[in-house]
Amino acid sequence: MTEATEIRRRARSEIAHALGARIRSKREIMGLTTGELGRAIEVTGNAIIQYESGRAAPETGAT
Repeated sequence: MTEATEIRRRARSEIAHALGARIRSKREIMGLTTGELGRAIEVTGNAIIQYESGRAAPETGAT
């Protein structure tokens, strides 16, 4: 793996973790479970858990 590739991988990981922390914070403020939030945005509760942990990122529709 080249240095540039590793830098991009780390940056994506940091962004995913920061986004996940924001999702969890807002969900908790709203008093929702992962399942409730998932149903509200038409994904599974497991998807919300993946987003919050930084292991996956939601689709944004951006190209």
